[in-house]
Amino acid sequence: MYDFGGLTIKHHSDNTVVKSGTKIRRESEAAALCFTAQIGLPTPRVHEVFEGKVNGVVRQTEIETDFIEGRTLESVWPTLLTQGKRDICLQLKPYNTYRKSSRDKPRTALT
Repeated sequence: MYDFGGLTIKHHSDNTVVKSGTKIRRESEAAALCFTAQIGLPTPRVHEVFEGKVNGVVRQTEIETDFIEGRTLESVWPTLLTQGKRDICLQLKPYNTYRKSSRDKPRTALT
């Protein structure tokens, strides 16, 4: 699906998606997905989170989620009217606020 600068997203035949790379923060990414589901946004269910470590240092992170059929926001954005774009921004505001606040918190293990 996507491959750019240290991040790969692959759609698998079992209708899951695996996001992998060196720049994924496991805790904030998985927590943000849980948060978006709680506020009612269409959100893939997280199946598994894996960290590959070398000498105790995380070198690769993978997050496996459900695949949600549909067009990407990136592909439809140019076709939206201003009000549609505003509505989407308002829906995503709690998510973005959560992501920004989670970046400032110390890293902890997932529960």
